[in-house]
Amino acid sequence: MDKRGGFFANDYSLQLGPITAEQAVGMTLYIPGDEYPGFPTLSVQELDEVTGIQPEVGSEVTAQTSYRWQPSIHSNTIIGFEVRATVTGLGSSTVRCTLEDDGEFTLPDFFQDLYGESTTTDWSMSRSLYVDHIDNGAYLEVSRTISTDIE
Repeated sequence: MDKRGGFFANDYSLQLGPITAEQAVGMTLYIPGDEYPGFPTLSVQELDEVTGIQPEVGSEVTAQTSYRWQPSIHSNTIIGFEVRATVTGLGSSTVRCTLEDDGEFTLPDFFQDLYGESTTTDWSMSRSLYVDHIDNGAYLEVSRTISTDIE
C-alpha cells in the first residue's frame, strides 16, 4: 500500500541522474509498456532551484535560526532540510525534515531544546517536485530533486 492508500501489484523504479538543469530542459519520458502498462510521451515538469536562501550561504546557524527562501512557483513541490551538528553529551547528530515549500522554517521546540546553543555551518536544502500519472489503472510518479548544499 502506498501513501495514497492504493494497492499496486508491481513496483518498478528507475532513477536517472545526476542530470544538469540544462539537460533537463524539454525532457520527456516515453514508457512503451510490456509487463507494466505503458504511458504516452510525458513532459518532465520544470523545477526551479531554491533561491533567496537566508541566512546567507556559509553562515553559522543555531537551533533557533529562522530559515527563509523564495517559494517555488509550482504547487506540487516540497523542501528537504538537513542540519548536522555536534551536541554536548550526544555527539554528532543529524535532523532531516520534509517541509511545505512556503518560504519559511524554524526547527520545532523539541530540537531547539535538544541542540541548545550548539552552532554549525553544515546544513542543506533541496527542492523536490512530484507529478502523478494514472492511466488504465496504472500509476506512475515522476519526481525531480534539485539540491543546494550550504556549507
